[in-house]
Amino acid sequence: MKQEENRQMDNLKSEYESIPVPKEAKERMLAGIAQAKKKNRKA
Repeated sequence: MKQEENRQMDNLKSEYESIPVPKEAKERMLAGIAQAKKKNRKA
């Protein structure tokens, strides 16, 4: 049972990682993360 769950999780992870993300969306997301990190360092 455990091995089957791991296989299913690996399949779902592979599917998730293969979802195409537009370049602009990825850049916006990374910029937001960087901004939040910078803000948290100042606090």
